[in-house]
Amino acid sequence: ECVHYPGISTLRIPYCEFGEYVCAQLISRCEKTGNAPGEFVTDCALENTLSLGLPYAHSAKKIVVVGSINIDVTLNVEELPQPGRTVSTSRHSIIPGGKGANQAMGVAKLGWESCLIAKVGNDVDATMAFQALNSEGVNTTGVRRELGSDTGKAYIHVQEDGESMMTLFPGANGTMTAEYVRSMSHLFQNAGYCLLSTGPAPDCVLQAARLSKGHGAQTIFKPSSGVEIPEELYHLTDIFVPNRHAAAKLAPFPEVERQAEYFLEQGVQNVIITLGHRGCYLRTPEQAFWYDAPPVATVDATGAADAFIAALAVYLLQNYSLEDAVEVASH
Repeated sequence: ECVHYPGISTLRIPYCEFGEYVCAQLISRCEKTGNAPGEFVTDCALENTLSLGLPYAHSAKKIVVVGSINIDVTLNVEELPQPGRTVSTSRHSIIPGGKGANQAMGVAKLGWESCLIAKVGNDVDATMAFQALNSEGVNTTGVRRELGSDTGKAYIHVQEDGESMMTLFPGANGTMTAEYVRSMSHLFQNAGYCLLSTGPAPDCVLQAARLSKGHGAQTIFKPSSGVEIPEELYHLTDIFVPNRHAAAKLAPFPEVERQAEYFLEQGVQNVIITLGHRGCYLRTPEQAFWYDAPPVATVDATGAADAFIAALAVYLLQNYSLEDAVEVASH
């Protein structure tokens, strides 16, 4: 039976010619004639180009995520804790989380290449985080263990209606520096989007935004409440995605529409304010859109915005319009 192999592109290795060259070199050195041949040069012609792919720079753009990695300790309670009051729980979970890890795994789950830049501690929790990221296919080349540090922790109380409160222990996330992000500049090659959040220090986020722009990538930035944002970072942000609490803290206006206009005035290109069960509001320089939230029963709102941002970036890279990508990401 005849077996047909695919037309693999191959290059003939000139063993005989190279052997002659080596022998001539040896003879010249032994006899000290001084007439050794020069550099070895030969034709390098492929037999065919059937199995050659596109250059790396022309392949599908990847998504780089710069953010935090935490181990989430989630406690499900009937109502959130109050001062002077004890609440009990019968359900809890311990799983990897953090905005950076959530977004990177969200991108990977949607079948797109994601590359995470972050820090973990030198502990067993770091092993758990690596296992979770690698199992989803996230590129962890940019994730390093920080000796002498613990992996970040998030202690989350989740109420029955899905509302939650969180206490953060930064751990190794707090050791991220602008120099560390700069050392990972090679990971921004062929990036289509860079996803940023205020888990790392502001100078780290700013450095990542500069690298993103330097490599021709778009930036999506999710701020947290009460964090001061450098003016330059506003100008380097293509899509600004605060939730309703962060928007109210950062903009001196109570109305969502006016808050979005304020962020455009600061220099961002587009604004999406996420509003929980009320959906979200998109504001571009030309127009505005309100989106209703999909009709679902809320179980836990933790990480919802990270899932939204991951889907938004993936569908934008699939040439969806911003308006349509927001609709898909909402679902």
